[in-house]
Amino acid sequence: MGSGRTQRGCSDNSVTQVSATFGAARAFDRHYSREIMGERRRRTTRSARWSTSAATICTISAVAFAGFLAPQPSALAAETDPTTSVVVRVDRQDEVVSITVDKIKRNERITVNWGDGRKSKGRTKCKAKQANRGLAKCSRTFTHIYDEPGTYRVVTRAKKRRINERIIEVLAIPRPWSRTSDWVQPDGWQLMTGQATFLPCSNVKWFWDSEGQPPNRSKMRQTTREALQFVSDATGLTFTETTDPDAADIDFNWKYDETKYPGAAGYAGVGRESGYVTLNPKSPWTSDEWAGWGLMTRGYVSPAGHFGQRSRDGNGDLVLHEIGHVLGLGHVDDERQTMNAGASVTGRIGFGPGDLDGLWTMYKSQPCPRPEAR
Repeated sequence: MGSGRTQRGCSDNSVTQVSATFGAARAFDRHYSREIMGERRRRTTRSARWSTSAATICTISAVAFAGFLAPQPSALAAETDPTTSVVVRVDRQDEVVSITVDKIKRNERITVNWGDGRKSKGRTKCKAKQANRGLAKCSRTFTHIYDEPGTYRVVTRAKKRRINERIIEVLAIPRPWSRTSDWVQPDGWQLMTGQATFLPCSNVKWFWDSEGQPPNRSKMRQTTREALQFVSDATGLTFTETTDPDAADIDFNWKYDETKYPGAAGYAGVGRESGYVTLNPKSPWTSDEWAGWGLMTRGYVSPAGHFGQRSRDGNGDLVLHEIGHVLGLGHVDDERQTMNAGASVTGRIGFGPGDLDGLWTMYKSQPCPRPEAR
């Protein structure tokens, strides 16, 4: 019995409970050595029982005296995994891309072809006593790190026998959209930093910092929620309000610095997959008087005491404009667009066509990163 072939008169059965079965076989011999061999009925019974036990003893003998052998063909087929698929991000391969080989004979040489031109070689590790106790005791684990994203077919062999095959798909680190060297800026919108701020299909968390917010600007938070709904429709992003400022991707605050943009009703900034919107607590446009959407007309009294009227879009357009900056949009000269730097008097509710084109390019037209790559 060796190299996966069965000796004449021996069974293919897997070796289990070696010590217990072997002890039972020895007890069987002692019992029948005391029997009267001339008694036909006893001989017939013994012959039948011996034929049942012989295969077990033969198999056990092979393990006990011939060393730990390779599994039989039937056992090998059962232990060979079907082709499986593993998906991992290229920067998260530690303790993920590994092959564990077990149920292989003691000290057998194993080769793992990782599919990228590299191989790992080694021998199964176990002591002779462990090998005699069970096939699963002899094992070896191989690990590997891929340098590049791609799809790799990994084949494991014991000598020349293929014992395992799997597909490992290594995903690239997802990046926000960015312009390429040959990209041409379309009309109607402009980039602010050369790329999008967030990954497409992301869940963006935002935090409302009410420190420094005047009482007559209490409606601004609700206006911000409505503005984010417009953004979600245009980009495919989802926005979740959080009470944890450290967990927020966008911070809305009232910490206005007059030296940065004097007289502005608000300004925004972006970082690496994050941003902020700062509102001016002294600007008339951030007050509840201008809360909402669409063209509004409000009366006012000049410093000289003259009464007048002023028309402009509600401060929802202001919030939408600053969020546009956080998403990666820059200023444009076209007054029909939300990203025009001047006061809006269009009566438009939501983004303009150029704004929408830019948001579609950076977000909605991009494929969603696979869950394994997030």
